[in-house]
Amino acid sequence: MKKVAMIPLALGLLIGGIAIKLGLDTLQEAKAGARRKIITTVVAIAEIPATSIIEASMIKTVETPETPLLGKGYFTEAEKVVGRVPAYSIAQGVVLRESLLSPPGTPPGLAVRIQPGMRAVTVKVNEVTGVAYQIQPGARVDVIAVMAVVNREGTRETVSRIILQDVEVGAVGRTLQASSQDGKGRASKSVTLLVKSTDAPRLHLAQTRGKLTLALRSGDDNEIAEAHSATESELLGIFAEKPAESEKPAAEPRKPSFSQGRDITVVHGSHIRIHRFGDQGVSITTVGGAVNRRSGEDDMDSRRGRGGPYDSDDDDLDEADGEWSPG
Repeated sequence: MKKVAMIPLALGLLIGGIAIKLGLDTLQEAKAGARRKIITTVVAIAEIPATSIIEASMIKTVETPETPLLGKGYFTEAEKVVGRVPAYSIAQGVVLRESLLSPPGTPPGLAVRIQPGMRAVTVKVNEVTGVAYQIQPGARVDVIAVMAVVNREGTRETVSRIILQDVEVGAVGRTLQASSQDGKGRASKSVTLLVKSTDAPRLHLAQTRGKLTLALRSGDDNEIAEAHSATESELLGIFAEKPAESEKPAAEPRKPSFSQGRDITVVHGSHIRIHRFGDQGVSITTVGGAVNRRSGEDDMDSRRGRGGPYDSDDDDLDEADGEWSPG
């Protein structure tokens, strides 16, 4: 036989061998599939929201080969699932497992998501205070309170302060699940926050006495920063800073008071003297030809050892001075 004729024969044998090998592999896989155990599982035929009651119309049973991908804890009877409350949202086509459900007897609603030591508090929002309705259940927010207070100067002004940080949103209105329609928020008038039991009174007081605004946080940001506040005077720079204690000007010494503008008239026998109190001291004027005399000059009565202007011997003093004599 010629060598040229051997080449097509060899190629035919090679192709035939490959075909036989593929056929045998397919046959073995079919036999292996036939030997797999067929089981019944419960799957969701529609999306089941968290914290809602599972109804019979939401699930069905299907037969499927048992594989390691099914895991453990799956249900084989629909009756064991109806009436239970899922702890998480269950997508369509997912096999229901015990790990996806709340414990038996758990009531539906937001209480499923409230952890021990936490409280659910609802606050009012609008398009401005609710971040244009972009807040979804499960988001994290900061709570800012705006209140009118009396400052240290005794004047009334508005103060804005962060009172709570990194708070989880439990519900928006009556909706407990995030919207799946292109991430668009729902126009709701209330947002329910999951806060610590010690923060619930603060949140209630701030909502009662002031106005609350929610600030949406990034999903990756869980940092608790120092709480900041802002006031009207700081924002607008209305009031100048007070000088330090050392910079305050020293108080001027007080001048002695002489009851300015007051006159006292003293009548002693036939003498009349007017005592006038002014800035320069006390001036004495004697009516009847006497000479004016001020308290700043030497007291003539004291110099002569007499009793002063009220002494009974004033007649002698006036006679000696040549001012006046009784005759």
